[in-house]
Formats: sequence, C-alpha cells, structure tokens
Amino acid sequence: MLRGRRFGLALVVASLALLAYVVFGGSDEDKVLARLKEVARAVETRGDETNVLLRTARINGVFKEALEPDVTFTAPELGSVSGRHALAVLAGNAPVNFGEVTVSVGATDIHVEGAVAHAVSQVTLTAARGGELRREQRSVRFELRRSSGEWRIGAIDVEATKEAQPEARP
Repeated sequence: MLRGRRFGLALVVASLALLAYVVFGGSDEDKVLARLKEVARAVETRGDETNVLLRTARINGVFKEALEPDVTFTAPELGSVSGRHALAVLAGNAPVNFGEVTVSVGATDIHVEGAVAHAVSQVTLTAARGGELRREQRSVRFELRRSSGEWRIGAIDVEATKEAQPEARP
C-alpha cells in the first residue's frame, strides 16, 4: 500500500514538472506542439461520456483556453465553422457520426515568426463504430497567435483525402 502511494505521488510530481516545463519553459515550438496535442486529446471520446451536452461542455472548457474566440475550422467533409463554441459543438457531436474517436498528432513542422506560428501536422483520426475500425491520416494546417504569453489556435484547415486509405485492423 505504501508503494502504491509513493508511485502515485511520483506520478503527480512528474506531471507537475512536465506542466511547469510546458508553461514556463521550453521553446515556442514545444509550446505550440503541446497546444495542438491538448486540443487533439480534448476531442477524443471518453468511455464515461454518454451525454453529448456534457461532452460538448468539457470540450468547450478546453477550447476557451486553447482557441481564439473567432477560430475558423475547415474540412472537406464538414464544411466551415467559425467560433470556438460552434467548433466545440461540432467536436461534441463526433461520437454521433464516428463512434469512438482517438486523435493523434504526428510529425509536425512549426514555423514561429514573432507572435504568429504556422504548423502543419500529420493528424491521425481513428474511429470505431459498430465493430468497424477506420483510420485516416490527414495533413492539417494550424495558425496560432501568442496572446498574453499563451499560444492560441486561430485557424484549422484539414486537407482533403488524397486517396482511399485502408481500414485499420484491430
């Protein structure tokens, strides 16, 4: 039992150290990448979320910190959305259309020029619905602005599918 407490305490300390590094230390590129991954984690489904309104409220809370109020989102299949609340509603409804969703941010090219950053990431969306697993990788362009020391996303542009991608196998 004491060993479990020590492990838990060590995990908390390591998490706080990582958070302090991301917030107070690290390069702008590190902070931009951390912000992109934070948003990706926010839109993933969670097993305990059965209510779309509660899911949307959780996502909206993350988006208030991570996105500009007038953020724009464009994806070929979903059209265009403006504003962080509208984007939170779209993300909140993802399980209705896609089932269980995981999102991972892969290779990312980041360019910082003063208070503006441009990033191009390989983002992988994995969706499981009705026993069918589907995985898609897309290039996603982000524009971020530094405001009060924080990087916030102002634009997200999802590239169209270039070719049919094979279905994932469990």
